[in-house]
Amino acid sequence: MTLGYDKRLYLLAFDHRGSFEHDLFGASEPVSATVRDGIIKVKEIIFDAHAYALAAGAPAGLCGVLVDGEFGAGVARRAKDAGVVAQARSEGRDGVKCVVLGRGADEPQVIEWVRIGAAADGIDGFAVGRTLWEEALTDFVADKASRMETVERIAARYQDVIEAYVSAAGQVAGSAQ
Repeated sequence: MTLGYDKRLYLLAFDHRGSFEHDLFGASEPVSATVRDGIIKVKEIIFDAHAYALAAGAPAGLCGVLVDGEFGAGVARRAKDAGVVAQARSEGRDGVKCVVLGRGADEPQVIEWVRIGAAADGIDGFAVGRTLWEEALTDFVADKASRMETVERIAARYQDVIEAYVSAAGQVAGSAQ
């Protein structure tokens, strides 16, 4: 079997552990059962935001999630049941590509990186996490936002980054003609 993936890939990344434990919940190892349950709950919210973005028109065949097994096992099972794994394994894995990482930067910086990446040969997508969900989840944990408001905020930011990538990639394709 040939390895690689030859399509764009827009990953909503929430495989982070420290960002959730320390930054969002102010906890340290070992985390309490309450903090653990809280982390699992907010990771479910992020996955709901992914599903919400798909329902609102984000390209399902290109979108995916990047989640850890410790706090995100339930999400990983939901993603598997929804076909994320099957989609990633479909049509072989030829032509390995790179993706732009968000690295926790603010949204304008990530959008700039995504636009630059869209124009670069060999980069076909992104994996962005904290930039999309950290502020929204901080408000949720502090009871400043409802679950649905949080889902909508994360989904909107995810769609903003997708649109920035698609728009920049389209401009590059148009100028090459």
